[in-house]
This record gives sequence, structure tokens and C-alpha cells, in this order.
Amino acid sequence: MAHCSNCGGPITIADHPIKCPFCDAMNAPSPKEVMVAVPVQIITNIVTETTDGIAIRRCPHCKKRLVTVVAHGVSLSGCGGCGGIWVDNASARKVLSNPERIFADLARRCAAGATGAHGTDKEPTCAECPAILDHSRVCGIYLDTCADHGTWFDASELETLVKILRHEPIEAAASAETIMCQRCFRPILANRANVTDHGLVCDACWRGETRELIAIADATNAENGMVVTGALMGIAAVLFGAAGASSS
Repeated sequence: MAHCSNCGGPITIADHPIKCPFCDAMNAPSPKEVMVAVPVQIITNIVTETTDGIAIRRCPHCKKRLVTVVAHGVSLSGCGGCGGIWVDNASARKVLSNPERIFADLARRCAAGATGAHGTDKEPTCAECPAILDHSRVCGIYLDTCADHGTWFDASELETLVKILRHEPIEAAASAETIMCQRCFRPILANRANVTDHGLVCDACWRGETRELIAIADATNAENGMVVTGALMGIAAVLFGAAGASSS
């Protein structure tokens, strides 16, 4: 039962204009949809660069405008181009102290909705200032950080970090998924990445790192061999010297 907009009297709910039986006023059709609030707040304009007085953030790699989602008090600014996410320092501390599953879900949706290639800028800049981001390593993941403002997560990195913090298994990456080599910072297929102490790296960097390790091992073995040989010669000299003294 609805009420007349003129006199407040009861009228029948209908999908067409209806006349009030009490005051003869015509009433508009009843609404077919009711708008409800969603638990995630979406903000499209936030911080630093100004355009016509509106402050915005931009992707450190492809410079596209970021769209910010606020969930459980955590601000996640995603790039629709490369699928990466900017997390300010206050929000990053909340993620590390309370890695809720919704953060991983939002990161996965952002990566899945990316329209372009993943970021490849060798000197990405902060989303909130012109500073070039520093490289840091958290839980085996190499991240780009600005000490004053926040951290940049390439596509899927935030999801991976949240799962690591929650002690959840990390699924094998899809064959077509692209990630960034953590040494040369070039895009590579996730199913072709090599796991090293430096993180996930491409074949070329893995071969270079392997050659470095082999060279170090060879040098160490050669040095140890010289030490052993010298020791044996010293022992032989003592024995032969003792033998010579006894025979004389």
C-alpha cells in the first residue's frame, strides 16, 4: 500500500499513474528499484596533482589516473591500465597488522580488470610527489616505496602479500599472466619466472645469477684447494725432515 503525495491517503501500488480516490490527485507510478548503500566507498579524486582545483593521484608507471577504494579503513588506489595498486603509509600499516581477505580480493579484481600491459618504468615516481621510488623487499616481494607517502604494488603483488601474511596457499599463476622481473624490471610470463633469493626473475637474469654463483663457488674451491695443497706439502716436509734426521 502506498500513500497519496497530495493528501496522504492510501492508494494502490501500480506501475502507471493512479488517481487518489480521496482528493482525485494523480500520483506517479511506484519506483521499481530501490537504491541501497554499498559497504565499499569509491573515491576517484584524491591527493597531490591538481586539475581545476581537484587533487588526484597517478600511476607511478603508466601515469594513468588512479581510482581509490576505501575498505575497512584502508585506502587502495588502483590503476585501470596496469592493474597495480598504490597504498599510502597509514593504510599499509593497517594491511600488515590486519591482512583481511578483502584486500586480496580487491587486488585480484584490479589486476583482472587491467586494460594494458603491466608497468615497466625503470624509474617509477611516487603517486603523491615527484620523487623516484626506492626498491624494498617485504616477505620476498620487491616493492617500490616512498618513505614519505606510500608503497606501489604491481599487479597481484598485494594479493600475494596478503596471502603470505594470512598463511594461505598461493595458487600457481595463470599461464598468460604477466609479472615483472625483480632484477631487470622487464615484463615476463609468470609461468616462466625463476625463483631466486632476489624474487621472481626472468631466464636471462637467472642465467646471469647462476653464472655469478658458479664463478664464486669455483673461486672458493680453488682457494680452498690451494690451502689444502699447501697444508699437505707442509706435512710432507715435516715427515721427510723427520725421516732424514732419523736416518742420519
